[in-house]
Amino acid sequence: GKGKVAPTTKQLHGVVSNILKEVDFNTATLADILRKLGDHFDMDLMDRKSEVKRIIEEVINSMSDDEGEEENEEEDAEENGKKEEDSKEDPDEEEEK
Repeated sequence: GKGKVAPTTKQLHGVVSNILKEVDFNTATLADILRKLGDHFDMDLMDRKSEVKRIIEEVINSMSDDEGEEENEEEDAEENGKKEEDSKEDPDEEEEK
């Protein structure tokens, strides 16, 4: 049964993004994530390991913008802050008191 169509990079990106929200990506290994992707698409994606690794890095970078030191960091932090106000205190507010 090799009749399955391999997922596009864009599809992989979306699923990786969801997987990384569920798992702790500090403890999840590339193999874990490849296995989850394989389950999701019902095919073995080990041969796309380097592509998946790059996608994982991109997703993690975009998720952890608040730890990075990019110029556009503030806008991203504001966007995320609106959704996550309950879960995280805003470090900026602390300083103003």
